[in-house]
Amino acid sequence: MPDFGANETNSAHLIRQTAVDFLHRMAAQPDPFFLYLPFQNIHSPYTCDPEYYHMYANMSHLNTDMKTLFGCVHPRLVREAVRLW
Repeated sequence: MPDFGANETNSAHLIRQTAVDFLHRMAAQPDPFFLYLPFQNIHSPYTCDPEYYHMYANMSHLNTDMKTLFGCVHPRLVREAVRLW
C-alpha cells in the first residue's frame, strides 16, 4: 500500500499542488514561463492509494504487484495530471 513518508501525503498530490500554486503565482506575472512537471511515481517500488488498488481486487489473473502497478499508473497519475488543466 502507499508509503506516504514523513508527512502522510502522496508525492503525486504534493507535486500537483505545488504546480497549481506555481501557476497561480505566475498567472499574475507579465513574463512567460516554462513548467516541467515530472511525476516521479512510475518506478519501483510501486505504491498506490487503497481505493485504486481495490479497483483491481476481482481480477484474479493479476498478482499483488500488478494490481499495485495498475493502481498507481492508471487513474491516479492521469487524474492528477488532468486536474492541472
